[in-house]
This record gives sequence, structure tokens and C-alpha cells, in this order.
Amino acid sequence: MKHSGQWLVASGQRLLALLCLTALTLSAFAQQPVSTPPASPAQARPAGRGEAITLAPVTKRNTDLESRLKAVIGTSAGVWGVSVRHVERGEAAGVNDTQKFEMASVFKVGVLATLYQQAEQGKVKLDERVTFDHPERYFGSGILATLKPGLQPTVYDLAVLMITVSDNAATDTLCDLVGIPNVNARLGQLGVEGQRIKYCTRGLILAAAGLGAPEYQSLTRQNMGDALGKFTAEQRRANVEQYIKDCGNCSTPEAMTTLLAKILAGEAGNQDSTQQMLRILGEQHFNERLPKWIPGRVLHKTGSLGSPYWVDNDCGIVFLPGGQHVIVSVFGHGADWDIDQPQRKYASTTADDTIGAIGKVVWDYYANRSN
Repeated sequence: MKHSGQWLVASGQRLLALLCLTALTLSAFAQQPVSTPPASPAQARPAGRGEAITLAPVTKRNTDLESRLKAVIGTSAGVWGVSVRHVERGEAAGVNDTQKFEMASVFKVGVLATLYQQAEQGKVKLDERVTFDHPERYFGSGILATLKPGLQPTVYDLAVLMITVSDNAATDTLCDLVGIPNVNARLGQLGVEGQRIKYCTRGLILAAAGLGAPEYQSLTRQNMGDALGKFTAEQRRANVEQYIKDCGNCSTPEAMTTLLAKILAGEAGNQDSTQQMLRILGEQHFNERLPKWIPGRVLHKTGSLGSPYWVDNDCGIVFLPGGQHVIVSVFGHGADWDIDQPQRKYASTTADDTIGAIGKVVWDYYANRSN
């Protein structure tokens, strides 16, 4: 997701350009039978060696690792929050890990967990096809909104698109299906404190742009720019700042680490659901952040908002040597109100590198301590 003022409208176009190859693939997909979810755990690519993973209670705070994380953050622009949990060691580290941050698209992991809960309960069917209409209603990242109306992906396909290419149209369709109140209820059931969502992507983008009032709810991609054009630069800035203050879709890094830990350990679903969720998280297309300098496997979800108020997030499960796991949740944000576009582009790349450096620090620290 990218949004705020005029840069909000342009951001979806930039991301779609980066996804052109994927879009071509889905254009072919639109004319062929859509894939259905794996029918059994044996058909899903397993997350590891197949052994059950038990979450060791957190009994130790790793201050040595925290010092290394602070060294990375200390040289980076913006405000950062990091949560690290070694699953088998029962060891945690963090920086600002109980502070709330805007999640951006990272909130979609909670939607995924709720979808699989409802699938187990028989409330939704993953192989059911959904007719996708009115693509003009969706903003920001993704592919579905660029395709012709009438496509009939399965619910499972929508889940894959929501996570792997952060498709906002797929996400909003699933939010309508499972219900945002049920997502928050599921987070509570899993013991995820410090994370709640108020909006799905359309509502989030409109609210962030100052277009949350009822008269703006029928806006489309074609006329949203006209509505934004009525705001002065000062009004657009005030709108973004109010959205940040409201913190409708926020999480602490620690809460996000807890959610991923619950999914990894099979506490958020049965064996089949767990393997499918992990498989989807493992097919992430955006790998320039947390996995950037990690030689091992990373299952993760990114989240982004564009300048002038930027958000750069990545949260995931890192597979260590020896069959062990460490969960890393990184949230970052900052404001670029007074810099030009080339400087903003540089700032975004620098933020990606900060997350990559954090991932490398964690990997280097634990890779030789996994015995």
C-alpha cells in the first residue's frame, strides 16, 4: 500500500510497473482454470523437515543482540521498532518492541490467520470461486484491479495474492468475507496483544488521505485525484498526521512476532492450515528487505506506505541451520515533508537496507549458535 496526497495515486502505478511480469502471468491465469488449495499436507511444500515445532517460553532477554540492533538503528533515519524471538531457545530481544507502529500491509497476516480459522470451521470454502467485479474501486498495490471484471479466482487464490504480491483488491475481498471484527477477535484468541485493525486497504487509504467521510466512499481510481486536488499541501499533511495519530491499523513489533510464532507452531490452525499459511508466506515476491542478506529461508510479509510520510516494514520467520527458527519483526517510519523526489527515493532505499541489515545481524548472531 502506498498513499497520501498525490503520491498516493501514483504509488499504485509504480508498484504495478514493477509487477509487470507477474501481471502477464495472471493475464494468462485469468483465461485458465484457477489453482485450488492443496488438499492435504503432503501436497503442500512443508515449512521445514516436518517435525512439530514447540514454542519455548521466553525466559531470557538477549541484551547483547539488542546492542547490535541498536547500532544498526542508530545510523538510520526514521523511528524503528524491532522484535526478535528465538523459537527454540526461548530468547527475545528488541528495540522499541512494545511501541505501536503503523502496520501497512503487514496487517494482512491477521486476515490470513482468520481466513484459515473460518475455513476449518466450515464458514468459508477455500476452493469456492468469487466473481471479481468493479476493479476501479481499489487503490494501491496489486494486480487484480488491472484485470478485466468477471475473473473468478478461488478464495485460496485471493489469499495467495494478498500475501505474495500484497494485492489490495484481493485483501478487501477477503476482509468482506471474514469480517474485520472477526480478525480482531482471532488476534485476541491467539493472545496477540497490541495489534488490532480498524480498516481494510480501501478504508485505510481513504482515511490516510483525509477522505474517510461518507461523501467520499464512492470514489474510484479515476476520480480520487480530483478529490485530493481540493486539499492544500497543508491540509494533506494534516490529514496524514491525523491518520497516524489515530493509529487505526497498528501493532507493536512484539505482537507481530507473537502472531508469527503462533502460526509457525501450529497454534493458529490445524496441520493442513498451518502448512498452507507457511507455504503462502514463503512465496513472498518482495525480498529486498528482511531476506536481503540472509542466506537461509525466510517466510515473511512486507508493508509500505509512500512518501512524504513513509512506512517500511517486514516481519518474518527465519530458518536457521540445525532446524531452528528465529522470528524477526521490523517496523519503521519517518516523514520526508521537505525533501524532493530523488531524495525520497534514496530514503526509501535506505530504509529497505536498514531492514536488511537488521536481518543480517540476527542471522549472523544465531547462525553459529544453532547447535
